[in-house]
Amino acid sequence: MALGQHLKAQLHILHSVQRTCHFEPLSCNCRTRGNGACGYNNMCRNSIAVYKVKCKNTGKVCTGNTQQKFKARMQQHFNEVQKLVKRGEKSDACPKHFATQFHDTNPSPVNQRGRITCSIIWQGNPISVIKTFATKNCALCAKKRIAILKQSTSNQQFLINSNSKVHGVCRHRPHFHRHVKQITPITNGSSNDNS
Repeated sequence: MALGQHLKAQLHILHSVQRTCHFEPLSCNCRTRGNGACGYNNMCRNSIAVYKVKCKNTGKVCTGNTQQKFKARMQQHFNEVQKLVKRGEKSDACPKHFATQFHDTNPSPVNQRGRITCSIIWQGNPISVIKTFATKNCALCAKKRIAILKQSTSNQQFLINSNSKVHGVCRHRPHFHRHVKQITPITNGSSNDNS
Protein backbone atom coordinates (compact mmCIF):
# COMPACT_ATOMS: atom_id res chain seq x y z
CA MET A 1 0.00 0.00 0.00
CA ALA A 2 1.34 3.40 -0.91
CA LEU A 3 2.09 5.86 1.89
CA GLY A 4 -0.59 8.29 0.63
CA GLN A 5 -3.28 5.60 0.69
CA HIS A 6 -2.20 4.49 4.16
CA LEU A 7 -2.39 8.05 5.54
CA LYS A 8 -5.77 8.60 3.91
CA ALA A 9 -7.09 5.40 5.54
CA GLN A 10 -5.77 6.50 8.95
CA LEU A 11 -7.38 9.94 8.59
CA HIS A 12 -10.70 8.27 7.73
CA ILE A 13 -10.47 6.17 10.91
CA LEU A 14 -9.65 9.22 13.05
CA HIS A 15 -12.49 11.21 11.51
CA SER A 16 -15.04 8.46 12.17
CA VAL A 17 -13.89 8.06 15.80
CA GLN A 18 -14.23 11.79 16.48
CA ARG A 19 -17.90 11.90 15.44
CA THR A 20 -20.25 11.23 18.33
CA CYS A 21 -23.66 9.62 18.20
CA HIS A 22 -25.17 11.93 20.81
CA PHE A 23 -25.00 15.25 19.02
CA GLU A 24 -25.33 14.55 15.34
CA PRO A 25 -28.52 16.04 13.88
CA LEU A 26 -30.79 13.10 13.17
CA SER A 27 -33.80 13.02 10.90
CA CYS A 28 -37.24 11.97 12.08
CA ASN A 29 -37.80 8.22 12.40
CA CYS A 30 -41.42 8.27 13.62
CA ARG A 31 -43.94 5.73 12.48
CA THR A 32 -46.66 8.16 11.46
CA ARG A 33 -49.61 5.75 11.46
CA GLY A 34 -50.77 6.80 7.99
CA ASN A 35 -51.10 10.55 8.45
CA GLY A 36 -47.53 11.26 7.28
CA ALA A 37 -46.79 13.84 9.99
CA CYS A 38 -44.33 13.56 12.87
CA GLY A 39 -46.07 14.08 16.21
CA TYR A 40 -43.11 16.14 17.37
CA ASN A 41 -42.82 18.65 14.50
CA ASN A 42 -39.83 16.73 13.04
CA MET A 43 -37.85 17.47 16.22
CA CYS A 44 -38.36 14.04 17.75
CA ARG A 45 -34.66 13.19 17.82
CA ASN A 46 -33.38 16.55 19.08
CA SER A 47 -31.68 16.61 22.48
CA ILE A 48 -30.53 19.27 24.98
CA ALA A 49 -33.81 21.15 24.71
CA VAL A 50 -36.54 22.97 26.60
CA TYR A 51 -40.00 21.97 25.42
CA LYS A 52 -43.63 22.76 26.09
CA VAL A 53 -46.59 20.41 26.02
CA LYS A 54 -50.05 21.92 25.64
CA CYS A 55 -53.23 20.07 26.53
CA LYS A 56 -55.76 20.40 23.69
CA ASN A 57 -58.71 19.95 26.07
CA THR A 58 -57.84 22.59 28.67
CA GLY A 59 -55.25 24.78 26.95
CA LYS A 60 -52.88 24.34 29.92
CA VAL A 61 -49.13 24.20 29.29
CA CYS A 62 -46.38 22.15 30.91
CA THR A 63 -42.76 23.19 30.35
CA GLY A 64 -39.89 20.73 30.67
CA ASN A 65 -36.33 20.09 29.64
CA THR A 66 -34.40 17.08 28.45
CA GLN A 67 -30.84 16.10 27.77
CA GLN A 68 -32.00 12.99 25.90
CA LYS A 69 -33.92 12.75 22.63
CA PHE A 70 -37.23 14.65 22.73
CA LYS A 71 -39.28 11.62 21.67
CA ALA A 72 -37.71 9.48 24.43
CA ARG A 73 -38.58 12.12 27.04
CA MET A 74 -42.16 12.34 25.81
CA GLN A 75 -42.44 8.54 26.00
CA GLN A 76 -41.39 8.80 29.66
CA HIS A 77 -44.21 11.32 30.23
CA PHE A 78 -46.69 8.97 28.54
CA ASN A 79 -45.52 6.11 30.75
CA GLU A 80 -45.89 8.26 33.89
CA VAL A 81 -49.49 9.07 32.93
CA GLN A 82 -50.23 5.38 32.32
CA LYS A 83 -48.77 4.40 35.71
CA LEU A 84 -50.77 7.14 37.43
CA VAL A 85 -54.06 6.12 35.78
CA LYS A 86 -53.65 2.34 36.02
CA ARG A 87 -51.76 1.93 39.31
CA GLY A 88 -52.19 5.24 41.11
CA GLU A 89 -48.43 5.80 41.40
CA LYS A 90 -47.24 9.18 42.63
CA SER A 91 -46.15 11.71 40.07
CA ASP A 92 -45.53 15.41 39.57
CA ALA A 93 -47.98 18.06 38.32
CA CYS A 94 -47.72 17.45 34.55
CA PRO A 95 -48.64 13.74 34.53
CA LYS A 96 -51.34 14.43 37.14
CA HIS A 97 -52.99 16.97 34.84
CA PHE A 98 -52.84 14.74 31.77
CA ALA A 99 -54.08 11.73 33.77
CA THR A 100 -57.28 13.64 34.58
CA GLN A 101 -58.03 13.70 30.85
CA PHE A 102 -58.23 9.87 30.77
CA HIS A 103 -60.79 8.97 33.41
CA ASP A 104 -62.90 7.06 30.88
CA THR A 105 -60.44 5.93 28.17
CA ASN A 106 -57.17 4.09 27.78
CA PRO A 107 -54.16 6.40 28.29
CA SER A 108 -52.09 4.73 25.58
CA PRO A 109 -49.26 6.80 24.07
CA VAL A 110 -51.26 7.10 20.83
CA ASN A 111 -54.31 8.46 22.71
CA GLN A 112 -52.10 10.83 24.72
CA ARG A 113 -50.35 12.16 21.60
CA GLY A 114 -53.74 12.95 20.10
CA ARG A 115 -54.65 15.17 23.05
CA ILE A 116 -51.50 17.29 23.16
CA THR A 117 -49.38 19.55 21.04
CA CYS A 118 -45.70 19.66 21.84
CA SER A 119 -42.83 21.77 20.61
CA ILE A 120 -39.23 22.60 21.40
CA ILE A 121 -38.95 26.21 22.52
CA TRP A 122 -35.16 26.28 23.02
CA GLN A 123 -32.39 24.11 21.61
CA GLY A 124 -28.96 24.34 23.24
CA ASN A 125 -25.48 23.78 21.89
CA PRO A 126 -24.70 20.35 23.37
CA ILE A 127 -21.02 20.90 24.11
CA SER A 128 -21.42 24.26 25.87
CA VAL A 129 -24.58 23.22 27.75
CA ILE A 130 -23.12 19.95 29.03
CA LYS A 131 -20.25 21.89 30.56
CA THR A 132 -22.79 23.56 32.87
CA PHE A 133 -24.56 20.35 33.99
CA ALA A 134 -24.64 19.61 37.73
CA THR A 135 -23.81 23.21 38.59
CA LYS A 136 -25.94 26.04 39.95
CA ASN A 137 -25.55 27.70 36.52
CA CYS A 138 -26.93 24.82 34.44
CA ALA A 139 -27.97 26.41 31.14
CA LEU A 140 -30.70 23.83 30.47
CA CYS A 141 -32.30 24.35 33.90
CA ALA A 142 -32.00 28.13 33.59
CA LYS A 143 -33.79 28.19 30.22
CA LYS A 144 -36.57 26.01 31.63
CA ARG A 145 -36.99 28.29 34.65
CA ILE A 146 -37.15 31.35 32.41
CA ALA A 147 -39.83 29.70 30.24
CA ILE A 148 -41.89 28.79 33.33
CA LEU A 149 -41.57 32.31 34.74
CA LYS A 150 -42.62 33.86 31.43
CA GLN A 151 -45.69 31.61 31.34
CA SER A 152 -46.55 32.40 34.97
CA THR A 153 -46.44 36.14 34.37
CA SER A 154 -48.48 36.06 31.17
CA ASN A 155 -51.14 33.37 31.84
CA GLN A 156 -50.67 31.70 35.21
CA GLN A 157 -54.06 29.97 35.04
CA PHE A 158 -52.76 27.95 32.05
CA LEU A 159 -49.53 26.85 33.76
CA ILE A 160 -49.31 23.24 34.92
CA ASN A 161 -45.79 23.38 36.40
CA SER A 162 -45.57 23.82 40.16
CA ASN A 163 -43.45 26.50 41.84
CA SER A 164 -40.94 23.86 42.95
CA LYS A 165 -39.83 23.52 39.31
CA VAL A 166 -38.51 27.08 39.42
CA HIS A 167 -36.44 26.56 42.58
CA GLY A 168 -35.25 22.97 42.08
CA VAL A 169 -31.68 21.70 41.92
CA CYS A 170 -30.08 20.65 38.62
CA ARG A 171 -30.50 16.92 38.08
CA HIS A 172 -28.59 16.72 34.80
CA ARG A 173 -25.38 14.72 34.67
CA PRO A 174 -22.87 14.71 31.87
CA HIS A 175 -22.52 11.32 30.21
CA PHE A 176 -19.53 10.00 28.39
CA HIS A 177 -19.84 10.44 24.67
CA ARG A 178 -20.57 7.30 22.71
CA HIS A 179 -18.29 7.13 19.72
CA VAL A 180 -19.14 5.61 16.41
CA LYS A 181 -17.84 2.08 16.43
CA GLN A 182 -14.98 1.53 14.04
CA ILE A 183 -14.64 -2.02 12.85
CA THR A 184 -11.04 -2.87 12.08
CA PRO A 185 -10.18 -6.01 10.18
CA ILE A 186 -8.17 -8.65 12.00
CA THR A 187 -5.03 -9.65 10.16
CA ASN A 188 -3.66 -13.16 10.12
CA GLY A 189 -0.22 -11.96 11.12
CA SER A 190 -1.36 -10.84 14.59
CA SER A 191 1.08 -11.23 17.47
CA ASN A 192 -1.78 -12.49 19.67
CA ASP A 193 -1.97 -15.82 17.84
CA ASN A 194 -0.65 -18.66 20.00
CA SER A 195 -0.95 -21.41 17.39
